[in-house]
Amino acid sequence: MSNVTVLPFIAEIFSRVGFVCTCLFNAILIYLTAFKTERITGAYKYLIILFSLICISFSCLEVLAHPYLHNYNGGFIYFSLNDYLGASNELLKFFIEAYSGAYASIMCMVAVQFVFRFATLMNRKTLLSSFSGFNFVIWILYPLFFCITFGMMVHYCAQPEPFSDDYMKKELFRVYNLEIEKTARFIVIAYNANGSVRWFNLVFLFGAMIILGFQYAVIIFCGIQMQRKMKKELKNFSLPNRKLQQQFFKALVVQITLPTVLFHLPALPVLFSPFFDVKFTFQTGFIYAVFSLYPPIETVAFMLIVSEYSNIFKKSINRRPSAPDKRKISETEESEENMKKKKHPKLKRKWQAEEEFLGLQLLPSNVMRTIVEKMSVEEHANFRKVCYYAHDEVESYWRSQRSISISQLMIWFPKLSESKWKLTSLSGILDELSAVFYLFKPGNLRKLSLCRVASINMNSLVKCIELSTGMSASKFLENVEELDLRGCFLSREHIKMIDELFPNLKALILHQNAIMPERNIKLPYKKQNEITHYVKMSSDPKHVEYGNVPEADKNVVAFLSQNLPDVRHIYIDLDA
Repeated sequence: MSNVTVLPFIAEIFSRVGFVCTCLFNAILIYLTAFKTERITGAYKYLIILFSLICISFSCLEVLAHPYLHNYNGGFIYFSLNDYLGASNELLKFFIEAYSGAYASIMCMVAVQFVFRFATLMNRKTLLSSFSGFNFVIWILYPLFFCITFGMMVHYCAQPEPFSDDYMKKELFRVYNLEIEKTARFIVIAYNANGSVRWFNLVFLFGAMIILGFQYAVIIFCGIQMQRKMKKELKNFSLPNRKLQQQFFKALVVQITLPTVLFHLPALPVLFSPFFDVKFTFQTGFIYAVFSLYPPIETVAFMLIVSEYSNIFKKSINRRPSAPDKRKISETEESEENMKKKKHPKLKRKWQAEEEFLGLQLLPSNVMRTIVEKMSVEEHANFRKVCYYAHDEVESYWRSQRSISISQLMIWFPKLSESKWKLTSLSGILDELSAVFYLFKPGNLRKLSLCRVASINMNSLVKCIELSTGMSASKFLENVEELDLRGCFLSREHIKMIDELFPNLKALILHQNAIMPERNIKLPYKKQNEITHYVKMSSDPKHVEYGNVPEADKNVVAFLSQNLPDVRHIYIDLDA
């Protein structure tokens, strides 16, 4: 097989292998992200699915267009080698245009994911709000806009005309044995016969560079800012949360490094060589062949880097039925028989013949739950490795949790009871809270009690939640109905943040003088304000006062009525 046909043949193999792998791996990624992952939620989940769909579309268009590139002296021809569809040249040209647009969309989606991680890590609330609800459409239209723009530049700025066809006609026939009139093609030539610049071709090249350059500028800016932030802030967080954020960041770095190395760096001199008027001929279509492997490689790398996916694979492959394994029991009995034959050097005791050791599978679920409830978080991590029954019970325990309190933290982290000085401020227990937020299933939290923590900084709480869960704090706390802040002192600015962070808050529990009035400022007080004293959300009101608010509580009630109008019950603990 001659060199004339070898490279296009190899390119076609790469294209088809890339298509199969892209469809397979991205279908798996979409399924796992949509139905199996627990920690990848909200906007980031939709971004991953959207990116996978664009990658699949890109590979499908590549198979349909089968694009190839050939450089010849002061220009290059961008044409289709598809001869198995029997499609018209116009349809094949449309496939090439759509393929080029899909390529631009991939780069745009990488930039969008960098923007999202940047907004989450830097706590840019305005930017984060654009990823929630109907606003998410913005980030669907963003890659679509550049997809259409890139495709239109190919259509209008690289159209063949008599001069360009004559320039490439002999070369195309000599190398590929193709007649230029029967080939779907786009041609870029730097100079006319008289030496003048062909501006419409120049617009195509520099327009493409501007689009890609803008995406790289966004990526570099966000990447540098995130790297600086992680080095500075993640030192205050627990190791699991630090690893989670580092995994997301590494995945993004891989997403931009692969196309840069596989495509952009090799393509840059090729695309701009016509303007140097270098006399040479080269089959540069192998660049597209290599780039066709980017989507599947990127998908596999992402699932390997983010442990959420590798854990799902390990659990699926190694999962066994929860019933007692007869083979294991028989092996255990054999080992016990061997132990019976051995004499203990000190006790000189022989095992009774009828004594057997059975697995945890025989324990009732309520007994297992009691065992798990008494364990610390560190003990949970070890216990879940004992067997799949223990693993599932620990998972079930955390899925069923609905509240977080200081007393629970002391059970989950026994050393905390020995270091009560940490309760002087929220920053002292951020590591413990980060670990718990990471284990909680998003949306399950109903009650949050920070009672006994003297000083609370709401900004620290927001960063703690977002770094440990990978989602916005308001999304994680959206179902919280009761917030207990007895014994806590908050600034007026932080108490105002409660309305935004807890959209469905129904009850707020404070102590007297929790909010001190500012100097020379009188707060308007309405006599119809209601103070409800109760023990639990489900219990009847303990004491209700209408128009008879104690003097010490007037400032607190007036301030909360102004800033938290949706809170149904204000509970002021007179004993706190």
